[in-house]
Amino acid sequence: EVRVARNIDKETINSDGFEFSRNVIEHVGATGEPVVVTDAQTDERFRAQKSITTHKLKSILCVPLQHKDRRIGLMYLDNKLVSKLFTDEHLKLLSALAIQAAIAIENSRAYSEVEELRNTLEQKVEDRTKILKMKSDQLALAHQELEGVSRTKSNFIASMTNELRTPLAAIIDYAGTIKEGIYGSVPDNASGTFDKIQKAAHHLMGIINDLIDMSKIESGELKIKLDEFIVKDCVEGVLKVAEPLAGVKGLKLAQQIEVESAFGDARRVTQVLWNLVSNAVKFSEKGSIEIVVIKKNDQCLFSVRDFGIGIPADKRGKVFTMFEQVDPRHKGTGLGLSISKNLIEMQKGAMWFESPPSDGKGPGTKFYFTLPLK
Repeated sequence: EVRVARNIDKETINSDGFEFSRNVIEHVGATGEPVVVTDAQTDERFRAQKSITTHKLKSILCVPLQHKDRRIGLMYLDNKLVSKLFTDEHLKLLSALAIQAAIAIENSRAYSEVEELRNTLEQKVEDRTKILKMKSDQLALAHQELEGVSRTKSNFIASMTNELRTPLAAIIDYAGTIKEGIYGSVPDNASGTFDKIQKAAHHLMGIINDLIDMSKIESGELKIKLDEFIVKDCVEGVLKVAEPLAGVKGLKLAQQIEVESAFGDARRVTQVLWNLVSNAVKFSEKGSIEIVVIKKNDQCLFSVRDFGIGIPADKRGKVFTMFEQVDPRHKGTGLGLSISKNLIEMQKGAMWFESPPSDGKGPGTKFYFTLPLK
C-alpha cells in the first residue's frame, strides 16, 4: 500500500489512528539521517512505541527528502510480517529515489508558485487595465465636455463681437462725418472730442477683431489663403500706417528688404507685422524700429527690432500666452502675440524672439518669424 501525506501535524502523528512509527519519523525528521529497523519489536530504540506494538510493525526503512540544505519530507516503508526485510541495498535505492523525489517536489512547488504569481500578476494587470480604461474613458468624456464648452465660448464670443462691430463702425463713421462738418460747422473746442471718440472706437474695434480671430483659431474656423505675395508691399503698408504713431514719440522707422516674394496669406502677414510694429512703438520711447526681411535656409526670415523696455526674465515664458501682458502699464488685450504666432504657424512658419537680459528698462526686443519662399 502506498500513501502520500502532506503537512501532517503533531496531533495527527500522536493520535491512536496513526499507523506508522512515530519515533522513527521524528528521529529522521530531526536528524536528517536515514533509519533502517530490522525488527521493530526487539529494537531498543523503538519497540516501546505504541504504534509499533499496536500495529505489530517489524521491518522499517525511512529516509529524508532533502533539497539542498532543507528537509522537505521523508519516505517511509514498513512491513508487519517479515523481519530484516530491508537491507543496505534497499537503503541505497530508496535514498536515490528520495533525491529525485525531492527535486521533483521542489520543481513542482516552484512551478506552482510561478503559476500562482503569474495568475496574480495577470489579475493585477487586468484590474489595472480596467482602472486605466475607466480613467481614460472619464478623461475622454471630460475632454469632449471641455471641447463643447470651448466651442460654445468661441461661438458666443464670435456672435457677440460681430454684434458689437456693426454699431461701432457706425460710431466711427458718424464721428468722422460730424468732425468734417457734413452736418454743419463744428466748434473748435469740440473737434478734439470727436478725435477722442474715433481713437477710442478704433481701439475697441481692434480688441473686437482680436477676439474674433482668437475664437476662430480655437474653433478651427479661421481660414488661411496661401499664395505668393510681394514682401515689400506688406512691409511698406505697415510702416505707412505706423509712421504717425512713431512720429509722435520721435521714433525712426527703417526697413531692409532682400527678398522679393514669399508664400503665405498677405493679409495675415500684414496683420502680424502690424502687431509687432505697433507693440514696438508702444514699448519704445526713443531710438528706431527696423523691419528686416532676408533669405535664410531656403526660407523667408522676417525680423522686427526695437530699442524699447525689453522683456523681463519672468515674463519670457508667457510672451505668446493669451491675455498675458509684458507690462500692465501699457494697455492691451494680451492677444496680439498669441494670435500672431498661431497665424504664422498656420502658414507653415515659426515665430520666436530675442531679448537681452533686462529688468524691463531696455535694451529692446527682436521678434522673428519665417515663411516658405514658395
